[in-house]
Amino acid sequence: MSEEESSSNSSKQRTISESNGTFSHSLATPRRAYSATDPRLLFGKRSSISTLFEEEPFVHRGYESSDEERKRAREPVDKFRLIMLTLAMAGIQCCYAVQIGHGSPTLEKLGLPTELVSLAWLAGPLSGIIVQPIIGILSDSCQHPFGRRRPFLVAGTVFTSLALSLLGNADVIGYLFGDSVDSQPVGLAIAISAFFLLDFSIQAIQAPLRALLTDIVPEEQQAEGNALFAMMTGVGNLVGTAMGSLQLSFMLPFFVSDSQALFSLAAVILIITVSLCCYYVHETPVGVLSRSESFAQRFHSDQGILKLLVNAPRPFWRVFIVQLFTWYGFFTVFVYASVWVGRNVYNGNGAFPLNSPQLQAYDEGVRLGNLGLSLDAAVAMGYSTILPRLIEKYGMGFMYCFSQLVEAFCLVVPFFIRGPSQERSPSLSLKVLTLSILALFGIPWSSTMTIPWALMGTAVYRVDPNRIGLYSTFFNLSQSGPQLLVSLGSPRILKKTGDVSVVLLLGGLSAMISASLVYILRVYILENDETSNGSRLVSNHASFSE
Repeated sequence: MSEEESSSNSSKQRTISESNGTFSHSLATPRRAYSATDPRLLFGKRSSISTLFEEEPFVHRGYESSDEERKRAREPVDKFRLIMLTLAMAGIQCCYAVQIGHGSPTLEKLGLPTELVSLAWLAGPLSGIIVQPIIGILSDSCQHPFGRRRPFLVAGTVFTSLALSLLGNADVIGYLFGDSVDSQPVGLAIAISAFFLLDFSIQAIQAPLRALLTDIVPEEQQAEGNALFAMMTGVGNLVGTAMGSLQLSFMLPFFVSDSQALFSLAAVILIITVSLCCYYVHETPVGVLSRSESFAQRFHSDQGILKLLVNAPRPFWRVFIVQLFTWYGFFTVFVYASVWVGRNVYNGNGAFPLNSPQLQAYDEGVRLGNLGLSLDAAVAMGYSTILPRLIEKYGMGFMYCFSQLVEAFCLVVPFFIRGPSQERSPSLSLKVLTLSILALFGIPWSSTMTIPWALMGTAVYRVDPNRIGLYSTFFNLSQSGPQLLVSLGSPRILKKTGDVSVVLLLGGLSAMISASLVYILRVYILENDETSNGSRLVSNHASFSE
């Protein structure tokens, strides 16, 4: 055996030893939590298994390019270019933030009944299930001189900006085509179409952007790049929700309404951030994938979908089940958080005529709701910096269950909050309570972006490390599935109750179930840790067991 082969085998043995022996400790340490500001993630050394849950669906290294391309050495990327690459994620998240904060209120003000608002949000899960795989396969095979990923970034930005412009100007366009103050069918149709276009086109940016990082950044910088992605996600979310809390039409009088200003500014931010990314980050055009190396061919040749799911490790399905109940709660927040503040806290109504006291109260409530969502983003960024240490001290299971209980609390309490019917504006204490509830959502949000993906990635890595990307794709269904349930089920609930807090309450009950399942299913225990001699995922730190 040559010296080179011996070194390679030795390296493989060390990797296997790490994955079987010391892996439980590495998960309990701070290195792989998605902390936006953790210097160990941003500037620290990359561990041998740090890609466990950094890989995104359809950009897994085994499926992204030909063998010749994968063998091609990649030059280190300087800090400035890496920041420019990840900056586009801030623009993407800013668009998501304004959609979450003002999407539902905009549809309500155009005349869509509250019980039907959630149907427009079907665009989100459908885009994740349908568009993301298609874009991933197409970008893998793209031979454009501009590169494989950047053409999709540019096209996605054009259509996303168009969608934002249509959403912000739907009422104005509707008036041009015969809408009146009392009836806006054209404006509503434009807004709903723009809603779907926004969700579908933004996927054409997000998936290729993740793939672009994998394509051009060398392996030793992947952890740093993903940490910057996490930080830019927090920044974009904070900027978008903060803008949504302001009376922008007063600050920028050349805009007709707050919605017009907000969606227009989000489009400008997206265009600037993606343009900087495309200008400073260059791709080397590559040859088209051979048929034997295409994503679809690899997927079907390795093993069928059903067989792959049947052979999934048990911890994968346990965390999957917990995520189903967790995300049912989260999506009720996405759809109804700002509507709840406008209706229940301020006793406003988005369906009333322009300049009416009810509509003014509703708009004021929506702005307060967006302020709460911006506090949510700030809390999530701050909590992510201490979460790794909390996991190390109290255990993965305890912190996972704790986050679900906080989510349940934040979703149940709104059911019991009612603004004063005789006053236009709620009291200061009620406003503080409302902001506190929304801000606390940052705790479960930060946790659910970290812990379940770590557990899933660890379980899959131990039994099938070559298919982490595929399993991540399936795991995404644990988030898309509940979104479909909320979108399709909420109309019936609201038709009977007329109260969005009931939908939030059901989300809270779902979060309670997820908290109990963390303990019942013992999701924090890995597959080969279930013997009496097996080591715990969280080592000897406190957890539910023993």
